[in-house]
Formats: sequence, structure tokens, C-alpha cells
Amino acid sequence: ILDVPLQGANADIFRTEFSRLSAAQHISMSSGIVGTSSSESVYLKNAQKDSVEVYQLYVDDHYLTNLTLTLLAGSNFKHDKVSENQAIVNEEFLKEFKIADPLSAIGQSFVLPDKNEITVIGVVKNFHYSQLREPIRSFFFRYDPSQWQYANIKVASSDILEVLAQMEAIWKTFEKEKKFTARFFDDEIEEAYSVYFAMVKICGFLGFLA
Repeated sequence: ILDVPLQGANADIFRTEFSRLSAAQHISMSSGIVGTSSSESVYLKNAQKDSVEVYQLYVDDHYLTNLTLTLLAGSNFKHDKVSENQAIVNEEFLKEFKIADPLSAIGQSFVLPDKNEITVIGVVKNFHYSQLREPIRSFFFRYDPSQWQYANIKVASSDILEVLAQMEAIWKTFEKEKKFTARFFDDEIEEAYSVYFAMVKICGFLGFLA
């Protein structure tokens, strides 16, 4: 997966243009890079007025498929305004709000800090949305195109340099003033854990000396 900063580019135009690449299998949009850092959080209230901190990420209707996340119940987002009042939650969310099972969560509403309501339409299997040293907590996906900062492109090609050159050429057709940049998701994950990799090497070296 290649993560491309949108830099303010129109997400729909980006998807249309980049989908023409034969190497681009799937394209999704997100507000951040999952697994690399702590997500932002909000406080939600349910009908019992309990307030719980919930971590969040804004994604589109292609994200779950692109990242191969497992939907346990309910449905995915749809490419429309209705989705902006909907959420897809994780299993930990159910535990925090004392919801018996994934099916029971579907249709339940929660109040956001701005007093707007959001309705659960799906439940995904727990996954590490932050770094592995952080425990999995209550989390939900939300849909809001104004929050998307990255395009996540699943690429299949034996010549990645040629693909990158093609992508840069396409980018210049609609974003002439901003430089095209892209990073592999695997590289971003490795960088996020670079400190820990260094510690392992140091400990191994000290063990060798001992």
C-alpha cells in the first residue's frame, strides 16, 4: 500500500484519475495512517448519559476492504451524506458501553461533543489502530470527506519505479503547484518502531559482550 498525502487535492478527482492506472488495485481515503501513532479521540454519551473516550479515524467506503479489516456485523459506509452521521465501531467499543454482541450495537445512537448524534451501522474485529505498545481501546471509524488527508493505494506491479513515475505524471495534471509524495505503508510502520528496533539491537550487542 502506498500512502499519498492529498495536500488539499479533491479526493474524487484523485480517485478518478489514479484509478486509470492498471497497477492500482484499490484506492481508499483516510484522515491518518493507522498503526503509526495515537489517534485523536472524542467523548461519546449513550442513552444512559455515560461518557466514554473513543478514538477515531475518518475513512471512506473503500477503507475496510483495502486494509482487509473484518466486518463482524452491519454494513460499510456508503458514498453519500448520510454516512456522515454514521459510525463503524470496534469490539472494545461494545465492552465499554456494555453492548452484548455486535448485532445488538447496530442502530444504537450516541451523542458527540457538538450534541449531534451518530448511529452505529457496523462493527469491526479489534485491530491495532495505534502502536502495539498501546492497548486496544474503544474506537470508531467516521465518514467525512473534509477530514481525509491521505489516499491509500494498493499497488500490484513488478516495476514500482515506473508506477511511481506514472503517478507523478497523473498528479501534475490536476495539482501543478504541489509536489507529489508517496510512502509505503510498510516503511511508515517500520519508522514508527525504529526506536524499538534500535533498543533490540543495543540489547543484543550488550548480550553479546556479556
